[in-house]
Amino acid sequence: MQKYVRKIWDYLKVTPLGRKFALGRRIRIMARLSLAYKAIDDFGRANLPAAEKELLLADMVDCAKKYRFSYEEYFRFQLEHKSDLERRAFVSDTDRVVYIDKLNKPKNQHLFDDKVATATAFAEFYQREFCTCESAGDAERLARFLAKHKKAIVKPVSSALGIGIKAVEAEDEQTASQVAQALVKEYCTRKYSGAIVEEFIVQDERMAALHPSSVNTVRITTVRLDDRTVIFHPNLRVGRGDAVVDNAGAGGILAPVDPETGRVIVAGDKKGAFYKTHPDTGVRLEGFEVPCWREAVETVCKLAQVVPSNRYAGWDLALSQSGWVLVEANARGQWGGQFLLQQGFRDEIEGYLKELGIKSPFAATLNRG
Repeated sequence: MQKYVRKIWDYLKVTPLGRKFALGRRIRIMARLSLAYKAIDDFGRANLPAAEKELLLADMVDCAKKYRFSYEEYFRFQLEHKSDLERRAFVSDTDRVVYIDKLNKPKNQHLFDDKVATATAFAEFYQREFCTCESAGDAERLARFLAKHKKAIVKPVSSALGIGIKAVEAEDEQTASQVAQALVKEYCTRKYSGAIVEEFIVQDERMAALHPSSVNTVRITTVRLDDRTVIFHPNLRVGRGDAVVDNAGAGGILAPVDPETGRVIVAGDKKGAFYKTHPDTGVRLEGFEVPCWREAVETVCKLAQVVPSNRYAGWDLALSQSGWVLVEANARGQWGGQFLLQQGFRDEIEGYLKELGIKSPFAATLNRG
């Protein structure tokens, strides 16, 4: 069979269309290889002997084909030191979405992707005022909102990973009008397609102590089964530097939390660094107990019932001075705990699907071998 494929490939390369196809294929291969070599460099393997580097590269490519792991995931999950069985326990970011989509309904996705829709659907838990910024006509209304609240957080309607989020302040009506005009100019564009401007959350001093310039949150993921709601690998999220957001994708610190006690197990970032204490404030992270943890769990269990046809969601909560409030909702939240805990989550998510009578999307792959 291979010799016939080879002959067809050789024939295609001498035709104009075939040459175009072959060139495109080479470009794609080169692009993938460049990403692989970049990951090798980024994760401290740049000085490996050439022969060892080639073996490493071959294993990375094999993992990408067999399990759909990205090259970064290969290093974050330390797959070079794991057996085939251990590798299968981890879920790639690509497969994560497939699993979650088995638990959720497409018709509900906009309630989580669109921040205005989120604030409206879960208004009982939002507990703060907001204003939309979607066109030039919103400037006057936005100015009144800013004059009233003085300080606000601006979020692009459909952003992720903390991109485009910033804090704004207005001292008086004149400043509020100027800020409103600037926001309309910045966010009512093709790049952002509008923003939601929210009343600033004044967080509890115990959470603020971790990193004062960001609103530090907990991401508590729920999986709603037929007779109960389970907490799926919650995390504390803390900002760094002068950031106003705590997202790990924006450089923040992620810290898996014991779901029973609210105590931080370990803390680290996406670059592979681990922290016992916060590098900016010196506050101890490892062992930190999230205040009012049981109340947070009770809140997300209630949130999980608002849209019954969605069984999976990640809820970002902030502890304000009057209790837990919803910051954002995520229908496809990432599983950063896998690489920080060095623990694969596949068995758990497979167990939930089985309990719900949902066929595993990867049954054939998992049963192979």
